Amino acid sequence: MGAKFYARKWLRGPARTVANKVVSLSDVQGRLMAVQHAGLQSAVDFEENPRTLADEQLRQAVSLMLPTHQPKAEWCRVGGPADGGYVMARDFTGAVAVSLGVGWDDTWDAEALRLGAVSLAQFDPTIRRPPRNLKKASFYRVGIASVSDSAAGLVSLEDALELSNPGAQDEFVLKMDIEGHEWAVLDNAPENWAAPCRQIVAELHCWSQIGEADFAATALRVLEQLGSTHVPVHLRANNAVPLVSVGAYATPAALEVTWIRRDLAQAIEPLSTLRHRLDAPNDPRTPEVNLDGWLRA
Repeated sequence: MGAKFYARKWLRGPARTVANKVVSLSDVQGRLMAVQHAGLQSAVDFEENPRTLADEQLRQAVSLMLPTHQPKAEWCRVGGPADGGYVMARDFTGAVAVSLGVGWDDTWDAEALRLGAVSLAQFDPTIRRPPRNLKKASFYRVGIASVSDSAAGLVSLEDALELSNPGAQDEFVLKMDIEGHEWAVLDNAPENWAAPCRQIVAELHCWSQIGEADFAATALRVLEQLGSTHVPVHLRANNAVPLVSVGAYATPAALEVTWIRRDLAQAIEPLSTLRHRLDAPNDPRTPEVNLDGWLRA
């Protein structure tokens, strides 16, 4: 056998050792997150009386997100098997799909089209182009803000919906993951913006700020406004972010919530668990965060 064969054979062992070390190091963050979650999981429970204003405000916010209804349509998971996938109603046929925040994961977008959306509008300022050239899709390299600012590359929710669905000819389904900007965007949206919206799924960030008066007031106002037209049907923790302590209680830094328009939902008995059979961890390396203690709100 030639020298090249023996050289490759000799290098194979060190290369495998280096590769294993890289994999091990890449998992450090996941292991640290699991330890951090385990330390605060017992505080994700409302059995104890609130001790601080932040505790009281968290309980109030959670009460506005707890599922009280379920879709009349059947359940489905829209998007990938981990981060980027959401539990929603299988009710996309004939609707415009609006994706606010795409990044490099367009699995929700592709699945919305597969489920019958008539078109797709994608918005994200952080990428030059979408991951795939999906049929019936339009991409806008702009961010979503409370007020449109063309010079800064920003559009309001109202203008984004106009770009997505000119003339409001169709109902729409909305996915929102805009890294904390959702509160100002929704707080400044027109009063009747959600009337044609069949369902909304949003990642809600910034829960570490629930003890701050301005944030709490905005969050509670937004959740109450959404509740006037839509009802929460699904709530889960993003397990890829830390748990944060706010007093007697702890909360995930980000939550995923699905709302259904009231005429498309039906009331249910009080839940015994917030876990859903279609749930999947955002980060498979980290255990899921159990929010069942919030049912004591």
